[in-house]
Amino acid sequence: MTILHTSDWHLGHILYDHDRSDEQQDCMRQIVEIVDKRKPDAVVVSGDIFDRSSPSQTAREIFINTLIELRRNNPKMPIVVTAGNHDGKLLLDNDGRIFRLGGITIVGQVWRKKDGDIDFDRHIIAVHNQQGEEAGYIVAVPHIYENSYPRLSDNSQEGNRIQQFFQALLNQVRIRNIHGLPVVLSAHLLLTGSDIAGHEGSEYDGKLVVGSCENVSQSLLGQGYDYLALGHIHRPQNVSNSHPMARYCGTPLPLNFDEEGEHGVTLVSLPAAGGLPVIEAIPLHNLRPLLTLPEHPKTFAAVVAEMLEFDPMTEAYIRLNVLDDQPLPPDYRYILNNLFKEKKALYCTLKHNALKTVQDADSDVAEIEAFTPEQMPTPLQLAQAYYRKRYGSEMSDELVALFGQAEAAARRKAEEGANNNPPQQEE
Repeated sequence: MTILHTSDWHLGHILYDHDRSDEQQDCMRQIVEIVDKRKPDAVVVSGDIFDRSSPSQTAREIFINTLIELRRNNPKMPIVVTAGNHDGKLLLDNDGRIFRLGGITIVGQVWRKKDGDIDFDRHIIAVHNQQGEEAGYIVAVPHIYENSYPRLSDNSQEGNRIQQFFQALLNQVRIRNIHGLPVVLSAHLLLTGSDIAGHEGSEYDGKLVVGSCENVSQSLLGQGYDYLALGHIHRPQNVSNSHPMARYCGTPLPLNFDEEGEHGVTLVSLPAAGGLPVIEAIPLHNLRPLLTLPEHPKTFAAVVAEMLEFDPMTEAYIRLNVLDDQPLPPDYRYILNNLFKEKKALYCTLKHNALKTVQDADSDVAEIEAFTPEQMPTPLQLAQAYYRKRYGSEMSDELVALFGQAEAAARRKAEEGANNNPPQQEE
């Protein structure tokens, strides 16, 4: 069985107020062309179709048109779409009721029968090859928050609900799979051991959390599948030490400047059950790449001078790599607007790089902490200590004067607010 694994389209994504619809439409066009050319037995989309739970009309049109085009040239090929944590699950389920008539499976939530039991059969899709022979199975699991996994019975143990759900689903596949055909499990989650480069991670209750998803051990996902088609992490990767093979195909387009490397889709060829999947990463062309320039940080003046020579016909999103040797000019936004006015490249943001070493910065922190409660520093003293930490020099007399004016204005505003809202006396 051969599948095209893709995920994390994030249709409707806005990058620093820049609309990306043209790029996303072109990206979907490339995916359709790859499917038409490579003729996989199925397409699996592992969540985060949209960037927001209430997507724009344009984003919905791109999604619907993509499904129509995939179906037009591949009328019998299964297309399986599951919800991610960014998606409106009810919205996708409503779409699924319509697309089901065309043989497209869209899973927004865990499906249930009229009696309330889980409808496992609706999550299991049989795949047939080009010759009409049964080639394998896809098990479609939408994003589910850890505390929201369904109970299978009144006897379900609280700590095992994830494992019980996945294993019960895979047990249903085993009953059907009498010929030992390969099984693909599609899920949208954070798998333990994933490389989260390009994402901001945090820790909650001793667990790594990325984008509201807590990390899940592969051991909780049951047994009985041959390839784990993952969505959620945007960096393409085979998850280290995973068995069976677990892979994030990554985003077709990077969503921020730190999501470096190639982005695209994954073509997966699976031999008989138990065999090692063969992976082919297929890159996609980005109409407007995300560039951080220059490669190494320079002073603001040097960056501006270099960008003046940047090809005005090159389409790209630009993050400027600036060395914080001194404060930016007060009119730096005006300078940058003029700098990009005649260029097709779009300015997004600045990447600030501190000039001082960590050791010097630590000494400045110690300077601030050296104040005792009896010697509470003034706002100006704190500002001067911060300035030394960031720029490695003293504030100029002009900046000290400006800070004094700002402090005086803030005090006047606070006093006016107090006078306009006198304290209430108790009756």
